Amino acid sequence: MVAIDTRRRRWSFSLPELAAAGTAQAEKLSPFEYVAAEEYLHKAREESGYAQYESATTYASRARELAKEARKKALAASNKDQPEGAP
Repeated sequence: MVAIDTRRRRWSFSLPELAAAGTAQAEKLSPFEYVAAEEYLHKAREESGYAQYESATTYASRARELAKEARKKALAASNKDQPEGAP
């Protein structure tokens, strides 16, 4: 989520999708997408520090997409490892 604090004119980038991917062990099961999402989020924060809000938003959006993909792949990989009939 991209938000602006109007009192301080500071942008903050919080990505619950990245946290969800981490919970799904995406760092191990889908490392490319997970690390890419982290790096895009880092770049979004960097760009916002230079007041480049349009590019910051673009990077944050890409980070969100990659985090969702990482979670999806991690969940699929973890489900594949479970034996059939397991609860």
